[in-house]
Amino acid sequence: MLRRLPRLAMLALMAAMAASLPAAAHLLKIYAEVADGVVAGEAYFSTGTVPSGVTVQVYGPGQHKLGETVTDDHGKFHFTPTVRQNLTFMIDAGDNHRAEWTVEADELPATLPAR
Repeated sequence: MLRRLPRLAMLALMAAMAASLPAAAHLLKIYAEVADGVVAGEAYFSTGTVPSGVTVQVYGPGQHKLGETVTDDHGKFHFTPTVRQNLTFMIDAGDNHRAEWTVEADELPATLPAR
């Protein structure tokens, strides 16, 4: 029994340390690309689940809010830009689950007016 005590103590210590680590299982990610003049994006958790019905804020340079959109049941969203400028898409699904993605101005159609 005494030989097992150090092993049990080590297992208990490892379990306590693992419990104190932040949960990476709920890491939120976001991605967007431009297709036919529309920014199409998707948000998802590292577990494979998606944030549905969550607002995605859209910002231009200087954190100037340009608008917002909402994720659908598959975590997808769309935004139609009206000016050629960098666009930052920010989603906050609560519980400190926040992610951002920037679409650079040169990815947007050259036909859009420059900011």
